[in-house]
Amino acid sequence: MSLDILMAAAATHLLSALTAPCSHIQNNGGAQECLGVGQNGGADQVIGDKRTTNPNDKSSVAEPANYPWEWVQSIDYPKTALLQSAEGTTRITLVVGLDGKPTECDVDKSSGNKDLDSAACKASLARALFNPARNSAGKPTIGSYSTSVAWRIPNFGPMDVPENERFLQSYIIETDGSVSSCKLFVPSSDSVIPCGFERRFHRPTNANGEPVRKRVMKTTIIKVSDIEDSE
Repeated sequence: MSLDILMAAAATHLLSALTAPCSHIQNNGGAQECLGVGQNGGADQVIGDKRTTNPNDKSSVAEPANYPWEWVQSIDYPKTALLQSAEGTTRITLVVGLDGKPTECDVDKSSGNKDLDSAACKASLARALFNPARNSAGKPTIGSYSTSVAWRIPNFGPMDVPENERFLQSYIIETDGSVSSCKLFVPSSDSVIPCGFERRFHRPTNANGEPVRKRVMKTTIIKVSDIEDSE
């Protein structure tokens, strides 16, 4: 789905995104991803909960270094699953190495379709990045992270008539051309919706031709009005 379509559809999907039972949702026409909890030594991470009272304990769980809702994208929906109209939710656990890159993916709960399960692992292994888990001495150690991917086939039925709206999109083009920190702001509802890119940009440079990161701000205005019979 193109970014312009995503922004035009954001108002339609906003209510479901805000009320869904997930802490974060990806909804770009294919896979929806709900954030899971990090694991280290078998203990689930509880946000805001100190796992130890020892001030010298520097241990921590593996935490995402990029957005989990960007790991699985609409282009990852297997063609075989689409032909079968297969949907479902895949629960996976990623093993995170010392360098913060996932090395293994285990399916904890199948979606009921092996192609969807395989695609969830393949995409997450390719795109996920982490701050590695650390032991009590603060040194990197092997960790894990669990998450769920809800596969839903896009609804190609009639669309709702758009309403007047204004969107502000912000993202950063990294030096390698990849996109990070993509967010869509909806002023009318004071909401922020995460967004993702399926393609890279050419590597950005400054006036001297040196690699540089660039922030992009894009405003889209939707204006709807009735057409008189005389027009």
